[in-house]
Amino acid sequence: MSNPKVLIIEDDAITALELKTKLELWGYDVPAVASYGKEAIDMVENIDIDLILADIVIKGDMDGIDAVDKISEFTDAPVLYITAHADDATFKRAKRTKPYGYVFKPFNDQELKFNIEIALNKSGSQFDIKDLKDQKERLKVINNFILSSTPALTSSVHIEDTAAFLTAFARMFEDNVKPYMEEEVDLNEEDPEELFYNYLNWISLFFKNLGYKSEVGEDEFKISHCIWGNSTMENKIFCLMCHAMADLTFKWINIAGWMEQEIKVGVNPSVCHFRYWFTE
Repeated sequence: MSNPKVLIIEDDAITALELKTKLELWGYDVPAVASYGKEAIDMVENIDIDLILADIVIKGDMDGIDAVDKISEFTDAPVLYITAHADDATFKRAKRTKPYGYVFKPFNDQELKFNIEIALNKSGSQFDIKDLKDQKERLKVINNFILSSTPALTSSVHIEDTAAFLTAFARMFEDNVKPYMEEEVDLNEEDPEELFYNYLNWISLFFKNLGYKSEVGEDEFKISHCIWGNSTMENKIFCLMCHAMADLTFKWINIAGWMEQEIKVGVNPSVCHFRYWFTE
């Protein structure tokens, strides 16, 4: 079995070398060291990693938190922040990226090694085999429903038939997805802002697992690669299903507000924005 691979994001050359030396001594592989956020993002797109060790304050247009947030679109690798900054605003931003821990500078070897082992262990056991099977099974149910039903739906389908199909789809979707979303998103979170952020990451990942390419913004998520491609130009039922999945899940978290969808088909690639608005 290969050694866990760790990406280091650290702009201080001496600290980066010290970290790399320690990690390799402890049996970890360090395939890359990044000094800038953009550099780290490019590396993750081409290298499989098991852990990210990121300094919060780094040079460039984005800090370590921004870099990790962007990197999460490409990997589910756990994150440990190394930081000398402990102000509330910084931690609130860092918390949203769901790190597995923080190591404060100046750090000692025992603390660093312990936190790395805990992060790797937690990420490896976060979902057991049954959880993974359940997740694949419910996504398979949704995919099979779509694939088996949509060929019969053409652009000339009667409006009442479309409504009946979407009603059946919504019922199936709720039965197969809602119980799992309630487990995976903490609906008891008292901070509406934090609850929405957790939901936004969850729904983006959900679409990604279905085969779409999705990205998260401040109050939206974007699909920049649709699994139906140009078929959406011929049959809007595909767009209606995506809208239904996003709209239903947002309603389940019970935050006062609404969702709007902006569709741009016929461009290469197609783009869909799902934006959220909130009532005071």
